Amino acid sequence: MRSYPRIVMLGLLAIVTFDVLASVASRALNFWYPYATVGSWLIYATVGLLAGRATSVSAAAVAGAAVGFVEATLGWGVSWLIGPGRVGADIPTVGAVALIIVVVTLVGAGIGALGGVAGRRSAGRAARAA
Repeated sequence: MRSYPRIVMLGLLAIVTFDVLASVASRALNFWYPYATVGSWLIYATVGLLAGRATSVSAAAVAGAAVGFVEATLGWGVSWLIGPGRVGADIPTVGAVALIIVVVTLVGAGIGALGGVAGRRSAGRAARAA
């Protein structure tokens, strides 16, 4: 799986699926939904690692940012509908939502870039070994 668009698309699908499963699990098992953040970070890192192997660290950062953006928009919307994604009784302001989207996108980019560094290193080792 070296196709960058395919890696990104699978990452987007993985993050939305993860958000749905984490939301359902949070409600069913009665755990605090933000604990699932670690799973999101693992997805960002995995997408970055695979994208880094296929392309470059900067492309891995973009892939991580895309996954973070989709999580902060579509993923959050789905978890809001299921229940645990609600921030409180009040609907957040547009400014608060925009800030959250920017922060999650930047976190995705950063973690994706770190994964991309690991991916480039492993790709370099594989090339040297061949």
